[in-house]
Amino acid sequence: MLLISLIILSQEMIYAQVEIRIRPGIEDNKDAYVNSLYVYGYSNHQSLIASAWSYYGEFGIGRSFIDFSLPSLPDSITNFSARLDLYYDYSATHVGHYGDNSCVIERIIQPWDENSIDWFNQPEVTTVSSVITSPTLYENQNLIGINVTDLIDDMYEDAQNSYGLRLSLLAENLYRSLILASGDHPDENIRPCLVISYDTCIKPIDRFHFEVEDLHCSFQYNDHSVNSWNWNFGNGYGSYLQNPEYTFADEGTYYVCLEVANSCDTVLICDSVIVCQAILPSFTYLVQDSLHVKFFNQSVGVDDFYWDFGNGYFSFLENPEFLFSEGGKHIVCLSLINECGLSLICDTINLSPSLGFENIELNTDILVYPNPATDVIFVQSGSRKIHRVELYNDLGILEDVYSLSTVGFKYTLPLQNRTSGLYILRLVTEDGCFTKRVIVL
Repeated sequence: MLLISLIILSQEMIYAQVEIRIRPGIEDNKDAYVNSLYVYGYSNHQSLIASAWSYYGEFGIGRSFIDFSLPSLPDSITNFSARLDLYYDYSATHVGHYGDNSCVIERIIQPWDENSIDWFNQPEVTTVSSVITSPTLYENQNLIGINVTDLIDDMYEDAQNSYGLRLSLLAENLYRSLILASGDHPDENIRPCLVISYDTCIKPIDRFHFEVEDLHCSFQYNDHSVNSWNWNFGNGYGSYLQNPEYTFADEGTYYVCLEVANSCDTVLICDSVIVCQAILPSFTYLVQDSLHVKFFNQSVGVDDFYWDFGNGYFSFLENPEFLFSEGGKHIVCLSLINECGLSLICDTINLSPSLGFENIELNTDILVYPNPATDVIFVQSGSRKIHRVELYNDLGILEDVYSLSTVGFKYTLPLQNRTSGLYILRLVTEDGCFTKRVIVL
């Protein structure tokens, strides 16, 4: 079990004292007891025993091993300390504390398994920074506040060669014993507890906020511990205010950085800020002939266009032309997109139905052949003179306007490099506009 206590030592919340209590329980402890008389070790023994005793007339030495899972520490700390609290096992079957039972606590420098350890298979230890406890004064004495600062510090510094602690008698002579509770003891209040303490400071918050409106940006940084602010707006300008406002001269993406400092540390924070003019959507249109409409974008600050002609057809051109299939009211919408977002504008267009596709039977004297066609198509106009021929694809998008080669009232229209499909010919004559559907193979 890991408990962390945080005590703030200053009003500005810069400095803090941290206390971490590590008390392994039955489920997560790693400890074991071995004895020179026993073939096997005891991984689930409720006691940590350091002893030199006579067992049924035979001399035996007992030692105990324990490992704590150490937490990670901040990069910068001061006043580091560690203490070990060990408690007398009041329910042990062994005789309690006895004799000159000074104990030595040493760092284990070799891996070990609590389920396979025994007297003849003990991991190595080092005497560097070892700790010696004083003899107990009475049989059921707890050992509280053992200073293991240097020992635990070594475990952090040499983590690759640190595998816990060994408890053994300083002098393993007959009739001495130290009987303490292990992490397997049913009473959780007397299990071993390692307490790590240190002081640390709290660095400045590593983020700032901003709001953009057109080219104007409001910056905000909230950390009352900070006493200096140095803004760089990414264009050669900056500010020393805590929460500045700034208007950029041009649209774009700016890499804005803020350097802040308190008495603990200096931190550099950067973020990308996109500024652009708000889109003011606007368009006009011109009805060319009956159902033929030209659209003109009047918006500024736009990167992408999306025209919706209200009948399932659309265009991504800035200034498209479209041939509607029938008259009446059509709601046309223009969606505009730039880095700052999307805007939409719609308008209703009233078109006369008199010369639409529905009236194609009115121009029966105009012949278009061959149909389907491949490389060329001929238009025979009878008595009408054709001024212009417009070619639209099946989406109603204008693809070409022909300069006519005439022989009487017969016109030749080249179709090379046209994609196969349905097209619409719009014929502008002296008597009006007519349409013909043609198929290009």
